Amino acid sequence: SELESESEPMPATTTFGQPKFGGYVASSSADFCQAAVDLAEEPAKYREAVDVGWQTLHAHFSGAASPHRQDGTQDVPTDWQHVWRTMLNTKANLAGRRSSDFTQAMLWHNGSRSTEYFSRWIEAKQRLKSY
Repeated sequence: SELESESEPMPATTTFGQPKFGGYVASSSADFCQAAVDLAEEPAKYREAVDVGWQTLHAHFSGAASPHRQDGTQDVPTDWQHVWRTMLNTKANLAGRRSSDFTQAMLWHNGSRSTEYFSRWIEAKQRLKSY
């Protein structure tokens, strides 16, 4: 459900520069998998990671100055309700937002066309091999 993430957020967040980090940093898929297993098998570590994640989110969205800005001004919305309303509004109007996003449409079109041409190239190459 949409609300599950609100009650149990993923403990892996990017909080560089923060005193605590609510997850693990992995440089390979094996390290990533091991970190996920560690969190799944050790409830205390998982609970601590979730708590740190909540602390980080509240620090960024509680209206306090963002710790990432040198001038002390805030670069994120000031409250959870604003974030939640924005997410719900975006989801409700997703089709409209996508249809009015020229850049996304252009990239999608070019990506699908390049895939089509690549497929044709592979087919032609296979036909030439069979001769």
